[in-house]
Amino acid sequence: METYGIKETTDLLKFVAGLVEAGKASFEDGKVNLVDLANFVLPLTLLPAAIEGVNQVPAELGDLSDEEIQALVNEVGDIVGDERFGRAFEGAAILADALYEIITGKQ
Repeated sequence: METYGIKETTDLLKFVAGLVEAGKASFEDGKVNLVDLANFVLPLTLLPAAIEGVNQVPAELGDLSDEEIQALVNEVGDIVGDERFGRAFEGAAILADALYEIITGKQ
């Protein structure tokens, strides 16, 4: 059985987690303004890695071992089992895949 690892999945999860943390920090005072854009700088630096290997994420998710699941939890926390993050992850995967195709011209 071939194993794919979890690098690309981890990259995408880190991007999603970064966006969530930036959003929480931005909404902390109940309003969002231009100053809050600074909260999104770090997550946006994670976008290239999330885009680059997004086409490998389905294969990685298809053969996750218990050890890999635990490694993901260790890396990004309990968001791995949170359905809300699952939806955000799915949306980010679609976005990253579309961006990859547009940028590279590959499908």
